[in-house]
Amino acid sequence: MEGAYIWRAALVAAIVNGVLNPTVALIGSTGIHFVSVALFTLDLVVSSVAVSLFVSVFGARRLRHELRSGHRTPHGGTEWERNLLERLPTRPWEFGLLLGATVALVTAVVLTLLGLLGFSGSTFATFGASTAVYTGALAFVAMRWTIVRQLMATAGALT
Repeated sequence: MEGAYIWRAALVAAIVNGVLNPTVALIGSTGIHFVSVALFTLDLVVSSVAVSLFVSVFGARRLRHELRSGHRTPHGGTEWERNLLERLPTRPWEFGLLLGATVALVTAVVLTLLGLLGFSGSTFATFGASTAVYTGALAFVAMRWTIVRQLMATAGALT
């Protein structure tokens, strides 16, 4: 039961963010046909922090409501997720910020290395598709891990 809830919430977050982020980029960048590696990096770094933070805060809020109403019980996640997540903050905003900053740092390093290897940028269509996949995948992971971390914290408070 909890596994289905976690997957469903993570999938919804992935779809919403995978559609929303490229749509915002499209609206805000009329007339751009080529996206430089610097702009690509900036967009993904900002998106990493924003998506992780918002998904964590709103996902935890929704989960708290579900727990208070008795629709959810505090447990979930795989063993390796629990081992990883128990070391991370329980406050959703701290968790989301830490996850977002970590992903942003890795993304910036990877794109900088690609720039040094000759990647100068991409077409706007490729940028939009990459943004959709990137933010969708990040939202999925952020939502899943937020829920599992919050369930772990709740279960710990009950014991």
